[in-house]
Amino acid sequence: MGTSINGSDLMMFIDTDTTGSTPAYKSIAFATSHKLSISAETTETSSKDTGGKWVAKAVRKLSWNMSTDNLYSLDGAGQKYSDLFDLMTARKEINVVFSLESGYATKADEVPAAG
Repeated sequence: MGTSINGSDLMMFIDTDTTGSTPAYKSIAFATSHKLSISAETTETSSKDTGGKWVAKAVRKLSWNMSTDNLYSLDGAGQKYSDLFDLMTARKEINVVFSLESGYATKADEVPAAG
């Protein structure tokens, strides 16, 4: 059986590489929560041949959405609001990863010394 992961420990990372050569993922600063939603658009495929009692459906399109809630800071270590706003207004496509942070397995479960 695999190792379980607490979903509240997952983080969202954005690829900050602008050259397209080597991905360089950076977290979004001061995140308090993340959400990943996956959905499927269906179309009804019922016919007289399917028995008539139950609706039959087939998946047409898949979609996903990620969102994050963050505290605001002018000097965060990760991607800041202004960085994300600039990407959005420039209509830039971004690559994201929903994962555990590097070194998660050995991270101390305590408040950092600096607060």
